[in-house]
Order: sequence, then structure tokens, then C-alpha cells
Amino acid sequence: MRAPHARFVVASALLIAIGCSSDRDTGSVGSPIVNGSTADGDPQVVAIVLSSDRSTVRCSGTLISERVVITAAHCGVAGRESSFGVFFGNDVKAAGAFVPILEARHHPEYDETAAHDLSLVLLGAAPPAAPAPMRAEATAVSSSLRLVGFGTTEAMKDLWGRKREGTSVVSELASTSLVLRASPSLPCSGDSGGPAFFDGALAAVISRGDAACSDYARATRIDAHLESFIKPYVAATAPRSATNGARCIYDDQCVAGSCLRSADEPLVRYCSGPCALDAQCAPGMRCDGGSCRYPLPTPGAIGSRCARDSDCARGLCLDDGVCSVRCVDSTTCPENFSCTHRGGIDFFCIANPKVTVRAAGGGCSTPRASATPANAGAFLAGVIALAMTRRARRAARRLTRESRNRRE
Repeated sequence: MRAPHARFVVASALLIAIGCSSDRDTGSVGSPIVNGSTADGDPQVVAIVLSSDRSTVRCSGTLISERVVITAAHCGVAGRESSFGVFFGNDVKAAGAFVPILEARHHPEYDETAAHDLSLVLLGAAPPAAPAPMRAEATAVSSSLRLVGFGTTEAMKDLWGRKREGTSVVSELASTSLVLRASPSLPCSGDSGGPAFFDGALAAVISRGDAACSDYARATRIDAHLESFIKPYVAATAPRSATNGARCIYDDQCVAGSCLRSADEPLVRYCSGPCALDAQCAPGMRCDGGSCRYPLPTPGAIGSRCARDSDCARGLCLDDGVCSVRCVDSTTCPENFSCTHRGGIDFFCIANPKVTVRAAGGGCSTPRASATPANAGAFLAGVIALAMTRRARRAARRLTRESRNRRE
């Protein structure tokens, strides 16, 4: 983790003050968008709320594409998607639209600082608003930015969750973030993840600031992350972006058909269209029950072939080109897989070997179902015993012949 700036000596307190509503110190924070005013516009600015209590705001965010909202990574949505939802409206206690979350993705270099404090949230349904444009250039020092958010208030607590706006000025510019000073407004608790607009385009995402919401705030620059993080995810998850056989997250992402969950890996879903013949399916798929499906193991599942970690749903491609996961014992592996020692401290779930036996009454060998290690051992022991019995019989016959020859 990077060493904190001198002005971040109370970093954890600042994170709480700007970010997570449930843990804030209500005695030390100011009004939402300090020195701001209520806002009824900006329909693309949203509140990240609890699924169990939609009037409780976790953070703010901005719709940036047909299905993606951007917010701050420290809001903690990734890994807890079912606990949160996205509210479209002006006041979480009034009328509005609640949209569930399918997936959230932190920036891969996020490390609890403001450098890459971004998270992309994939919506489970089409939103009731058009996305905000994003700024592709850096915003210069002294530029005036307009802030919007659903943050908390100390003086008027009944306005918790009300959309507000105000202006700040850029006082410092770093490679991935910028610092804001009051002009006359600053963000506060619950405004984390919300937008800082410049000329109507999203220029930065609010990250954190001082505990009193009166000195400064830090925001993550959009332009510094647009090409490497934001655009690739938006393109990969866009509606109608996945063809038959491609990985998917929701039905509308598929050009045709639906997004099926694989039978052997819950993390893998792929687009499947109707079919009557295998030739109507993507390469590697088969027509099964009127739908195109992958034979097991599904690409990306444990036991499937891979060239890199990203080919595997659980992110682990072994040196021999097979997807796997680490394990402690075989009870933690899928059926027909065993926890196998691969050297050092490495234990991985590996498919049990398939044993072939000679078909009864024929000359061809037919595959048996995958044997467990115990069954494989028993089979091998049987083969060894049979060989020893045959060797003993041959030795007995040889001794008999030699004895007969001596008598003659």
C-alpha cells in the first residue's frame, strides 16, 4: 500500500466520513454537498442503497452506459452485490426506481487509496435514464467542477438521501486523481462514488476528504482510467454484445437466445440459441434438447483446457493447460476430481484418471466412468494379482516339463 499523504493521517476516518453511511460519525460531518442545494436534474446520478432498506444510502454513483454505473471501490459493492441496489430518483424516501445489481468490478489496482478508487456496477435491468458522457481529457487546475450526490446532513438529518449539488475547484492534479477545494461546496458522507462534472461531462468520481467535509476532497480521474478499465468493461457487458457460445452475464447480453448457466461451474454462463443440428451451433458446441450447449467440462470450468488464467472461471490455469482450483482434501473438489499434490505446498483438484477395460465378448476396449483413487488402486491390484497368478502357473508347467524330461 502506498504511504499516505500527510493530509491523510486520519485516512480511515476520512473514508468513513465521505463513504460509508452506516459507519459515519454523525457528530462530525456537515451537510450533503456542503454549501450546496437540492437538485432535481441529473437523472443519471444514482444512490447505492441497501437491498434490505432502500432508504439507507451507502454511496452515490453515475450511469455511464446502457447497463453500467460507476462508483467508488471503497463503497464495498463488489463481492456483496445482492446486499445493494441502485436507486434512480431525487429522494430515496420518495418515488423512484430500484434496480438490482448483477455484478461489481473493482479496478484491479485498487488498494484502499484514492489512486484507483473505482468500481463498475452492472445493472440487472435497463435503467430509466440516459447515461452521462465521460471526459477523455484531464481537467486543469483551477477548473470549476459541479458535484452531485445523495450524502448525509448533520443540521437537517431528514434530508438524508436527497440529491444535492454544489461546486468545487481543482487545486491539485495527480496522475490518477485530483484534489478539490470548496468553491463554496465540498462532498460529504454518502457522496462517495458520486460525480464531479466539467462542462456537462463526468470528469472524476468522489473518493474521500477530511472528516469535517470543510478542507478538501480527493476524486479519481475518469480520463486516466477510461481506455484501460472503463471502456473495456462497458464493451464486454453491453446488451447484444455476446454471440452464440460466448460468455455472458444476463439474457439481453446475447445477440440471440438466452444466457445459460453451465452444469459444472456456477460461475460460467454462456449464450445459447435454438438449434436442430450441431452445425447450427458455435464451434465446440452441440445441439442438445433444442439448444446449443457445451459438452462437459464447460470451457472455463475445472478440468477444461486453458492457455492462461483468464480462461478459467476461478482464475487458475495449471502449467499443463487445465483449469483447476487449490484444495485441502478431496471433499473440497467437485465430483470425479481428487485433491492431488503437485509439488511443494501445491495441492489442486485434478480429474480422476479414466480406466479402460476390455469389453466382454469383443476385442475393443471401452471407457469406464472415471474411477476414484480407491477404485483405481483396486483395479491395479487386481491386474498385478492376475499377472502373478499367470506367472506362477507358467513356472509350475515349466518345472513339470523339466521333471518329465529327466525321467525320460
